[in-house]
This record gives sequence, structure tokens and C-alpha cells, in this order.
Amino acid sequence: PSFYLRTDVHTDRDAYPALKARLLVELGEHSPETLGGAAVVRTIALDTGDGFKFWTDDGSWLLVRFSGTEPLVRVYAEATSADLRDALLREGGVIWCSRTITIRPPGLAGSPSIPGTGISTVS
Repeated sequence: PSFYLRTDVHTDRDAYPALKARLLVELGEHSPETLGGAAVVRTIALDTGDGFKFWTDDGSWLLVRFSGTEPLVRVYAEATSADLRDALLREGGVIWCSRTITIRPPGLAGSPSIPGTGISTVS
């Protein structure tokens, strides 16, 4: 079976261009070694130049893509279980934000925004 979900992570419009530029460089230079407890075995920069896709050793993947029209990052995940998918989405939020935040996929309890960060999550 396959479990897929996309989460949009919004940020402040004024801060977004600098954040996007910085993180595109950082992700290219320092890709994660693990996601959801699994080794990352392949990383590619998207042909569109606006994000990266990471595969784990079990074939699960995480895609982080910066919007060109809105101040948000789209975080996509497909995994072999719903728990792993949710872990990938949470870690995707940490990767793009460069600090610990919580992205809550549908059905998980919690606040739709991260206090003090200017970031809200929409699933």
C-alpha cells in the first residue's frame, strides 16, 4: 500500500523571498541523511529549480517545493505507512524552516499555527 499527503506551510510574505533563496541553497548543499528514521538514498533537485525530492531506502519519498506565487512551501510525502508519511511531513517542515515546527496532517490534533513563528499550516 501507498500513503500520500500534501501539506501547505505558510509564512510571512515579506520574509518569504529571502527564506526561499537561503533554503534552496542550504538544501542543495546539506541534504538530510535520514527521514522518518530511514536512510535517504537519493536526492534530486527539481527541474523547475524550486525544490528537492528525497527518497528513503524503502521507496518512500518527501518533496519540498517552494511556491512561485504565494508565500508558502508545499511539502508532499508518499510512504509505505500512514505513520511514516506523517513523520516525513513533520520532518519536511523542519527542513524548510531550519527549526523545529510541527506540521499536523489532517486528523491529528493540535493548533493550525505555530505561535511566534508567523507560520501556519494548512492541510
